[in-house]
Amino acid sequence: MISSMIVAVMVLMLLFLAYMAGFKTLPSDGRIYRVDDFKWYELPIKWFMKLAGWTGYTSPHKYYYFIGVPSVQLKRHENQHGVQMYRDGTLDYHLTYGGEFIKGVFQGKSFRQAYLDIPYEVEARTAEENL
Repeated sequence: MISSMIVAVMVLMLLFLAYMAGFKTLPSDGRIYRVDDFKWYELPIKWFMKLAGWTGYTSPHKYYYFIGVPSVQLKRHENQHGVQMYRDGTLDYHLTYGGEFIKGVFQGKSFRQAYLDIPYEVEARTAEENL
């Protein structure tokens, strides 16, 4: 139970850092910019992606890919997260995302299943298959 709480706190910290990093830089037209390399201040995101086994991550203003060339499905998935942030608001998105994950963990789900059951992830996986 303690390890679940530590991971939950880490997720909330990462989401907060991502929110703060993009708070003043979200373009007014809602476009999300992709970067191929990580800046020194983005290394916690890269570390967390590696730890979590994620190949992509969307902050309020950038796509992060942990792989060389992302697939079309991964681009669609991450783009959908950008749309969600723009649609629902960056703060609401991050609070809901983190809250849903933590709720799943405390319901006894595995980390993987808690992640898969986050409504934003369900929507993003659907977007992978749609044009």
